[in-house]
Amino acid sequence: NKTALTVLPRLYVRTEAFDKAVETLVRHAPLEGDKGAALYAEAGRIAFENLMDPELAQRHLDKALSLDNENLGALKTLGALHEKRGNWQQAAEMLLRAEAASGSRAERIQLVWDAAQIVDQRLEDPARALDLFERILKLDPDHIEAGQRVADRLVASKRWDDALPVLENLPVTAKVAQV
Repeated sequence: NKTALTVLPRLYVRTEAFDKAVETLVRHAPLEGDKGAALYAEAGRIAFENLMDPELAQRHLDKALSLDNENLGALKTLGALHEKRGNWQQAAEMLLRAEAASGSRAERIQLVWDAAQIVDQRLEDPARALDLFERILKLDPDHIEAGQRVADRLVASKRWDDALPVLENLPVTAKVAQV
């Protein structure tokens, strides 16, 4: 019964029977064809967040992406999974793929911000981090943290002409903090 298979996973999650939720989602997913990607992604998320089983999560998330390589839920969860494992390059890549798949401007900004933090702090790649912080400013010219990081890096590298418009666009409160 498809209705039961749709409702059961939510019920299992509410009752903290996470293993049963994952099992039900995985059993239901093949019945949905390509649309089963969302179910595999949800199974992967539950396996990662609730069962604390990254291997099981990885299998379900990979299956979701094999059906839909732009599945937002799978990409975001894989980003978190790789981050937890310390696979910084893969974490940043998944977050940026998730950003490309997202239709929400606010979510896209957050995903690029998270990727930029990883690239900056974990991969220690200042040039790539600068590119990502600038990308955030294209999505949100008023993003204070990204604006400050871009301005700081441009000033440090004496790129005055590039830094000036960024500094001029920073809100007054951010400028005071910078002085």
